[in-house]
Amino acid sequence: MNQIGKSYYEQNELWKNLLIEDSYENRIENLNVHNYDGRIQKHQELRSLNNSKLVDFILHLLHSTKDYIECSNLLFKVFKRLKNTDYLDHYIIPIIADWPGQVNIRRAITLRINRGIISGISKQILSLIPMIGPLHISLNNLTFNGWKKIRKVIMNRFKNSKDAEYRMMIDLLDNSIPLTLDICAVLFRSGYFEGYLESVVRVWVLFQRLRRHNYNKAPLVFLSDVFYWELNNHPMANSNC
Repeated sequence: MNQIGKSYYEQNELWKNLLIEDSYENRIENLNVHNYDGRIQKHQELRSLNNSKLVDFILHLLHSTKDYIECSNLLFKVFKRLKNTDYLDHYIIPIIADWPGQVNIRRAITLRINRGIISGISKQILSLIPMIGPLHISLNNLTFNGWKKIRKVIMNRFKNSKDAEYRMMIDLLDNSIPLTLDICAVLFRSGYFEGYLESVVRVWVLFQRLRRHNYNKAPLVFLSDVFYWELNNHPMANSNC
């Protein structure tokens, strides 16, 4: 934890021999694949947006579970217009969403499962599968790979600059982007617990600094568990899992 003053990129360079191979292909695969069923490997070509069609464009605040339920109902009405009302009885719909989107949709699904029809939530919501979107991950990955190619030149030129815009951009490229890309796909999957723990602290600081109130809770929950295990000599403290 005493290395928290360094950028994530600098600290990561010291961990390289403890981590899985860092390549563009590995990173994309580790970030995007959520189901490890071997049958998926035979259908890589289906991971494409070529056949996607925009059905509607709706402005909504999306601040609460209620908001997400309302938007889901708008989606269900599309199938009624298409006279395909039984579609969701046989198929699922992946919902590409960020953290708040995943949390609120999953909360709505849980409410429907636990309370049934009295929840007031359509049964069709059980056919929605929230997941993180691969597009912004891919763009961040491309940005970071580009940064690695020019980092040495930029840092030599601007490392002592006090200009706020330069410092903000360097922090984004040298700290925030690689941190959020690596925390699961590299550190967690490598089983390097010390690095993962330090990165959870870093990502909490990032979310707190950006006032991302929907994001800053999960790291605190994890850190609270870890500190409790250590203070109470819990077996989990030595498992590094």
